[in-house]
Amino acid sequence: SKGAVGLFVDHKKGEIPELKNLLRDSSIDKDPKLKRGVMERVVGYMTLGIDMSALFSEMIMATATKDLVQKKMAYLYLSNYAQLQSDLALLVINTLLKDFRDEDPMVRGLALRCICSLHVQNITEYIVEPILKGLKDQSPYVRKTAVLCTLRLRDFSPELIVQHKLVNVCAELFRDRDPQVVANALSAVQDLQGREGLLKFIDRACSVMLLKRLRDFHEFSQCFILDILADAFRPEADEEMFEVMNHLDERLRHNNSAVVLAAANMFLRISERRPEIHRQAAARVRIPLLTHATGASVEASFVVVRHLVLMAQRFPGLFSSDYLSFFPRYSDPPHLQRLKVSALSLVADEANCRHVVSELSSLVAPAAP
Repeated sequence: SKGAVGLFVDHKKGEIPELKNLLRDSSIDKDPKLKRGVMERVVGYMTLGIDMSALFSEMIMATATKDLVQKKMAYLYLSNYAQLQSDLALLVINTLLKDFRDEDPMVRGLALRCICSLHVQNITEYIVEPILKGLKDQSPYVRKTAVLCTLRLRDFSPELIVQHKLVNVCAELFRDRDPQVVANALSAVQDLQGREGLLKFIDRACSVMLLKRLRDFHEFSQCFILDILADAFRPEADEEMFEVMNHLDERLRHNNSAVVLAAANMFLRISERRPEIHRQAAARVRIPLLTHATGASVEASFVVVRHLVLMAQRFPGLFSSDYLSFFPRYSDPPHLQRLKVSALSLVADEANCRHVVSELSSLVAPAAP
């Protein structure tokens, strides 16, 4: 809106004393909308690079509110200026630790996130205990925030991660009831230990549990988990392999091409030790991949066709009847057209070579004047 635009461009000389007086005025605390407007001006000027550090004490006091919007703005301000106000940093930390004991889980999570984002000296002695408590909090929002804060703790003091066995604590959250907590825990352990370190915590029971809960995760996490399981899980028998494929079959019908590709990769990885089943798995993922190869997104089509080219090289004749899907379209960008032309050489056989050559001839024919 026009008023919002003016907020971020109109800065009058002497306005900081005015804002200081407004923040100290107890009468505006009774009007949350008016108090938000004052704090929005402070944060707005701060994002423009205007020095608002003179309001530090007032913004600390502004955290004493039940309004989450005001708290978020105050936390954003404090995390930005705490490093410049080292003499008041301890007051900021005590304020955030008090909020971390609040009964509202949203306040606890926001306070934990803010305290771990402070750039002040000796911060590690104050954040270890809140992180440990946050990892076992009853609220999933606090737990998922605490998991990400372990990565922040690593930046401050990596030895504390080992000392408090935070990797093992995060690994226990792989079986958490909240899918976002599980996804954050998997990501955090991989960042802390690498892929090989993560796979040490993914046993067969954990793999089966993640597969059964796959639909509960959002699309990015589904891709991430399928990529992990492609490395971690190998069925012990054909029956187990078919059961896993049945769980994955629903993912092949997903409207997100990344999820379909991740599921297709899982199909092929778990069956690679059985050549006859391996080819059947490739035939099973063929139609879903071809569908996404002709989708509306050029970027997604290019990635899917690249995968189809690799499959055509590994499984000769698999796409012989689907050669029409590789014909370049007029609307395709040049790099996608070149990729499809290269794919035609892999899918061509005696049955379709006449049509393929005819299509290639039309591509090299001079354009009509």
